[in-house]
Amino acid sequence: MEKAHIPIDPDLNAELRAYCDSCGIRFVDFVEDALEQAIAFEEILDKSEKADQVLNQATKDMRRSFRHGFHVGLVTGVFMAQGRLGSSKDCTPPELSYRNEPNKVVTGSQLSLFD
Repeated sequence: MEKAHIPIDPDLNAELRAYCDSCGIRFVDFVEDALEQAIAFEEILDKSEKADQVLNQATKDMRRSFRHGFHVGLVTGVFMAQGRLGSSKDCTPPELSYRNEPNKVVTGSQLSLFD
């Protein structure tokens, strides 16, 4: 395998060699470690940006759920105050009925649970 030479600024090269000499590090090892760390840093930065996007979306979802719950609770409170909260399809607001169906009367074997 033939080694490829990468040209760098002579002043930077001299500064890096002086640093490696003062620390007792081989120049090749220092460069390899720096390149590996740069790749790892880019991967961590990419993952942190994705995590930030997920966190922002979760925050938006949480706020939307909170607002929806507040509105449903407000509607429930108003209907309860007016005495209109019941099991009739005409009186129960669609936000409160399960899948927009009125509450159903329990029949069959379920009634034996209360005997």
